Amino acid sequence: MHLSDDGYLWLATLGALVRFDGTDFKAFMPTNAEPKSINFTSLAFDEKGKVYAVGTDPLKQRRLYSLSHGSIHLQPVKMGEVFPKSIRALIPSEAGEFALVTEEENIFIFAEGTITKVFSSPLLTPITHLKPTPEYLFIKTISGEIYRLDRKGNAVRVPPSEFAQQVGNQFQVASVDIDLTSKNIAASDCFFPTQPSLIPRAIDPILENAIFAFPFPRAHLTWILQKKSISLFDGMDQNWLDFSTLLGSFPKAQGIKCAVMDPSGQIWLGTNDGIIAIKPTFSFSQHLFTDRDAKGNAYSFRGITEWKGSLYANSYSGIVKHSFSDQNSNLLQPKIKFNHLLAAYSATDTALWMADGQQLYRFYDTDSEPVVYNLPQSDSFPYNSLEIWSMLQDQKKRLWLGTSVGLAVLDSLESKIRFVESKDTTAKINHISQAKDGLLLCSSSGIQYFDFAHGFDAAEHQYKDLQTLTEGIPIYHLWEDEVGTFWLASHGKGLLQWRPGEGDMKIWDEGTGLGSNHFHAVYEDYRGSLWLPSDDGLYVLDPKSGRAIRLTKQNGLTDSEFNRISHYRDEKGTLYFGGVAGINRITPVDFYRFVPDTVEQLGWDSANLLYIDGNNAEAIQSFPVANHPIELDASVTNVNVKLLNLMDFTLFEYTWKSASDHWEKSHEPILHISHLPSRSDELLVRAFDDLGNYAGSISIPFKVRPAGWIYTIISILLVCMVVSIPGWIAYRRWFAKRILTDNPYSKLTNLPAELDTKHVDPFMEKMEEVLKENISLPEFGVSQLSEALCLSRKSLYRKTNQLIGKNPNDFIKEKRLEYARKLLSISELNISEITFRAGFSSSSYFSNCYKKHYGLTPKEHRKQISAKSKNV
Repeated sequence: MHLSDDGYLWLATLGALVRFDGTDFKAFMPTNAEPKSINFTSLAFDEKGKVYAVGTDPLKQRRLYSLSHGSIHLQPVKMGEVFPKSIRALIPSEAGEFALVTEEENIFIFAEGTITKVFSSPLLTPITHLKPTPEYLFIKTISGEIYRLDRKGNAVRVPPSEFAQQVGNQFQVASVDIDLTSKNIAASDCFFPTQPSLIPRAIDPILENAIFAFPFPRAHLTWILQKKSISLFDGMDQNWLDFSTLLGSFPKAQGIKCAVMDPSGQIWLGTNDGIIAIKPTFSFSQHLFTDRDAKGNAYSFRGITEWKGSLYANSYSGIVKHSFSDQNSNLLQPKIKFNHLLAAYSATDTALWMADGQQLYRFYDTDSEPVVYNLPQSDSFPYNSLEIWSMLQDQKKRLWLGTSVGLAVLDSLESKIRFVESKDTTAKINHISQAKDGLLLCSSSGIQYFDFAHGFDAAEHQYKDLQTLTEGIPIYHLWEDEVGTFWLASHGKGLLQWRPGEGDMKIWDEGTGLGSNHFHAVYEDYRGSLWLPSDDGLYVLDPKSGRAIRLTKQNGLTDSEFNRISHYRDEKGTLYFGGVAGINRITPVDFYRFVPDTVEQLGWDSANLLYIDGNNAEAIQSFPVANHPIELDASVTNVNVKLLNLMDFTLFEYTWKSASDHWEKSHEPILHISHLPSRSDELLVRAFDDLGNYAGSISIPFKVRPAGWIYTIISILLVCMVVSIPGWIAYRRWFAKRILTDNPYSKLTNLPAELDTKHVDPFMEKMEEVLKENISLPEFGVSQLSEALCLSRKSLYRKTNQLIGKNPNDFIKEKRLEYARKLLSISELNISEITFRAGFSSSSYFSNCYKKHYGLTPKEHRKQISAKSKNV
């Protein structure tokens, strides 16, 4: 196997060279060769991207083949002129160089069109390993001899003991040493080429014990492979993980034949039974309180605070304590019976404050019973409904309490709690923040300002615009950064950004690619990135680039669902996020050391221009996205762009940067673009996973070359098209709702969008009713459905899987297809009209989905119906 610079994984297999782009396999075979008659064993690339491969025919004769850029057939290379005869293996390297190993156990280097012999193995001893370094090429033979070859071609034999001293029994990976002796591995046994791949040989029993190391420095991980052994070394906790049992699922594999690691740390293993890919997970979070209480229940956390060098948190099971000095965790056992623990707070070492329903507890020492304060009775609300959700102590030592019915205060330790009069006594105070001359309150009805001198009646203050802009929006938390920008975590409007003096707010939500509209808190780290816990994962946003990622249980968190007031940031910047299954302690410095490009652009190393104006020749242009734009003539009207290595994503949205208010959709990593810009522009692409969650973005630059009068005409047409986008969107919405009732040729004059209602479950009836009302809107998906049903996406997935064994995406698609089938059967609408009516974004995607589901394309189905009608 070989991972090329443009993102393809190339496989040398029996019968063909195979190229894998993350979704599809494409085979390249010699001209006029019988199927599976040539067994390809190794491959490499030159500096121009030309592919070379060694193949063995049925007579056991090895030949060298080449594949030119844009060709679909392998051509035999004439031996004896440039290349030596009897090549046994190709070892790919960097910068277009590669090594050749011959049957005579000679090593040649091919670079810039010339080939140079650099080494001959004494007594024709078989060569089994190559290890390149910046200065030398280390060569190991089957007898265990090691040779060091410099760039001038000078070879020196190195005794294994001396080699072990030079390299050592430890491999250093990002300041973490791997002690190979703990796995009974000697340094002289551990070799790997530049592009790691095993050197193939027909009979070589000693190769069974060969060891190959694949370091992944940025995550402190190293893969250690043998023929029937797969181990992963975690440099952070010095642990070894054994994945060898995976080979048992491939009975024909007979061990690993070749291997390569991609830039994300995923290891690809080639066997006789197919390809195995293992992707490591990176645990950057310390897990606290992940066990269960005495009753077997998970703790499920609320308020978190730090006091006297320990972490305290409220949970459904009681108050828990974690000591940082000895790393011990325990559940406190006071005599008081807790009812509903919520907020936790500590400003100094003198007191720990814990809120429990209508009671407020002050601890001087957790071994003693606390002092109890009670919320006052309220004539407007049942006493049992009163709760304390947030706390803050001001400079005068007054303790302010955010309750379920407004603001309260404990003026001194000797006084009683009193409510502060407010016009809005129904607003729940989720968070209290210190402000100039007062308090900023994050409430269920927006931001409120409380002035210490004038209370809620302050006429003029610097937060008046913020108060007006957030009116009616549930705000759960806020953070003010160093430059005075306010970041507000809301439920329903996503993350809000406001700068004092500006008359409007910037919104970061699903529509801008953040992935959620509901956040419980917002905290800034030392790099300026924002951490946002939600019901559906932990988001990290880089405001400078606008890029964000979503972290879940799969990334090493205790859970993907976080509780609303269960968050805390200490003075050192360490973050704590509590959920149903425990607390995550995250140090941003360690996080970025693990995955330094976490909030950078998605790792889509290249895109591929497939064809222009119907020309189906693949790979017309291949390019690294960051460096070179796609160049087009202004006369071009149709381009298909295929994105590589994106098999994990199920939905793509794309638009031109110059018209970013109109996003097209594609359910495959092939973007069908018919509206091209008249000038240079960038194609913006967003990806979503199978849960409908935003995964990341990419920007593909295009450069348009003018083409005389054709360029002028196309410019005019494109300007008209861009100007008409808002009207087109409005027309699509009108068309989706009115086309059937206004179409004089339709037989469905007053027929609504009917769906099958064979499910009698009330929840399913409600879901189908919502879908029926929105089935004609292409943008209506899982996010909109979950919002309409007042559920999180995670809850919706659980519910549908439990009731019908399907995820919501599949359910929506099936219902669209059922409705389209009905329209095909009983209406005279054309295919395009039915596509829009059923909520599909393009006719081609609709046709593909329809054929996969029913076995016929919509056009074939309509012809079938017409034939039956004529027979009748």
